[in-house]
Amino acid sequence: MILILTTSVILFAINYYQAQQEKNNHFLTETLFHQEIRLYVTNLYKFSDTLEMYEATFSEEEEKIYRQALNNISNNLNNQPYRIHAFLTRLYAGENRHRKFRDELHSLNLLLEDVSKITNHQQILDIATVLKEKALTLEQIFALQSNIIVESFDAATKEIEVLNQQIRKISGL
Repeated sequence: MILILTTSVILFAINYYQAQQEKNNHFLTETLFHQEIRLYVTNLYKFSDTLEMYEATFSEEEEKIYRQALNNISNNLNNQPYRIHAFLTRLYAGENRHRKFRDELHSLNLLLEDVSKITNHQQILDIATVLKEKALTLEQIFALQSNIIVESFDAATKEIEVLNQQIRKISGL
């Protein structure tokens, strides 16, 4: 009888410890996800701000520095969808929803690489404006959520999809 009671207490303690570990892992993964999203949005703002600096009267050296700045930000953006996807896979194993989110981010990144080559000043300013507006929207979508929820992904995915369409329309890409 004492052996059964002792075994039960030990099993309960082990299960409780495992549950706490899972809860802690989930919390840490969520925290890292939100940090990646904030970093991604920050890079979108940086890209937009850099686009706004473009002047048709740039010297060759200024043009080179401008393009390099855009390329550096673009490189930072290119790695993030995969890191974000890795966190989402841990949080939502078996969900396909986060793949579409990752794919839309990746499409946006490829589009931004092409945008960095545009020289039409008005197109650049229009894209910078749209990019900044959507970055703010994404920031608000995820800032309002203390937890990651399905509606956040759906809303964010839709916003990124719309952003891709708007950039294509403005740039003709």
